[in-house]
Amino acid sequence: MIILEIRDKISEDLSKIIGAPGNQIAFILTMIFVIPFCFLNYHIHGKITRLLYSFVVGFIFQFMIYKLNTIHIFISAICTYLFIKYYGRKKSGFYLFIFTLLYLSYLNIKRMFRTYKGWKIDDPTTIYMMSICKFSSLAFSYEDGGKKDEELKNNHHKEYRVYEKPTLLEVLSFVYFYPTSIVGPSIEYKDFINFIQETDCYSRLNDNYFYIIKTGFLYFLGSFVCIGIYTFLGLKLPISRVVEEDFGKHNVFFVLAYIYFCVPGVRARYYSGWLLSYSTVILSGVAYTEKKDEKGNIKKTSEKGCYGSIVTCEWGINPKYSMIDWNNTIHLWLKYNVYTRVININRKPFKNNFVMASVCTFISSAIWHGFYLTYYLTFGLLYFYQTGSAVLDKAGLFDWIYKTKFLMPLASILNALAFETIGIFFFNLKWEKAIIGARNMKYFPIVYIMGIYIISLMINVPKKKEPKQTLEQENKKKEE
Repeated sequence: MIILEIRDKISEDLSKIIGAPGNQIAFILTMIFVIPFCFLNYHIHGKITRLLYSFVVGFIFQFMIYKLNTIHIFISAICTYLFIKYYGRKKSGFYLFIFTLLYLSYLNIKRMFRTYKGWKIDDPTTIYMMSICKFSSLAFSYEDGGKKDEELKNNHHKEYRVYEKPTLLEVLSFVYFYPTSIVGPSIEYKDFINFIQETDCYSRLNDNYFYIIKTGFLYFLGSFVCIGIYTFLGLKLPISRVVEEDFGKHNVFFVLAYIYFCVPGVRARYYSGWLLSYSTVILSGVAYTEKKDEKGNIKKTSEKGCYGSIVTCEWGINPKYSMIDWNNTIHLWLKYNVYTRVININRKPFKNNFVMASVCTFISSAIWHGFYLTYYLTFGLLYFYQTGSAVLDKAGLFDWIYKTKFLMPLASILNALAFETIGIFFFNLKWEKAIIGARNMKYFPIVYIMGIYIISLMINVPKKKEPKQTLEQENKKKEE
C-alpha cells in the first residue's frame, strides 16, 4: 500500500531527527490518518451504511498497525456474537469474560516465549487489552437487558442495558469502530449503537459541529505537548538508569528526585497516544454528551471514552483518584464488570464482600497486564496503597489537607513518588532489576505504602465491646 510506504518513510526521517523509535512514530502517524475519516462520518447516513463504514475503515487502520495479528480480534468478535446468540442472557457475560481473559493470557504467554521481557508496539496484546473491554461489556450489558430493575443494584448497569440482540455486523462494527481500533479507548455498546442510528443526543451532532471540532483539536494539540515531554524528558532521563547497580551510589534524595521527573517523562508516551486517540473519538462525535444541570439547562461535554485527568494523576493528593485517572476506561471496565458484579453475587463469600471484590478486581487487572512477577509486585503494592489510603480518606485526612492547603504540596509529592517508585517495578520486567531498583530506592515504596496500610489497620481496629451490665449494676452506677 502506498500510504504505508509514505508513513514508513516519514517515520524513518522523523526518527533520525528526534531520536524516538520509528515504529512509535508510525503508530502516531496512523492515528493521525484516522482524523479525516472522522469528518467524513458526518456525511454518511443510514444504519447499515454507517455500520459498514465503521467496520471496514476500522479494520483497515488496525491492519495497518497489527497486520495479520488483527485475526485475534476478529476471532474474539465472532466468539462474542456466538456467546450472545447461544448463551443468550444466561451467564453470557461471565463466560465471555473468562474466555477473553484466557485468550489474552495465551497471547501474553506467547509474547513471553517469543520476546521474553520485551515488547513491540505492534504486538497483538496491545489492541486485545483494550478490545477485551468491548467484548465483555457488550455481553454483560445484553445479559442485564433481561433483568428487572430490582435485580440490578447499580445505576450504570441499568442505564447501559441492551435489550435487542446485536447482529454480527453490529458486533464487528462496534469492535472495529475506527477511532478505537488502534489503541482504544473502550466505549459502551449502547452509546455506539445510538451513535450509529443517530438517536438521542447524536441526532444533534451537526448542530454542535464547531464545539466538537474545538474540543477534539484541543486534545489533539495536548497529545503533541506530551510527545514533546517524552522526547525531552523521557528520553533524556531513561528509567532504566534507576535499576543499574552504580545508581545506588547516589543518596536517596537524588534517587527519588530523578524518579520524580523520569517516570512522568516515560508516562508522557502513553498520554500522547491516549490523548490522540481520544481526540479522534471526540471528532467522530461518539464522545458527545448532553447533561442537564440543576436548573434544567443542557450542558455539553465530551466525556465518553475519556482516559482520565493527567493533572489528577500526576499532581493529585488522593491515591484513589490518581489511580482512577491513570486509565479511566480500564478503571470503569473493572469497576462495572468485575467489582460491582462480584459484590452482587447472591452467595457467600461474595455477597456484599468488598474485600473479596477488591481482591478479584486487582487479580483480574494483574492477569490483564500479563504474567511477569514484577506486575504482581506492582499490583500487590497498589492494593495495599489503595486499601490503606481509602481508610485515611474515610477518616477525613484528604479533606483536611484540602482545607488547610499548606500541606498539599507535600502530600502531592509523596503521592506521586509512591506511584512513580511502584512504576519502576512495572516498567522493568526483570525481577533481578526490580530488586536492584528497590535497593537503590532504599525500599521507599514498600516502607511508605506498608506504613500507610499498618496505620489504616490501627484506625480500623474495632473497639472492644463492654460486657452487658445487669440492671443492678446500672442502678449502682447511677447512684455513684
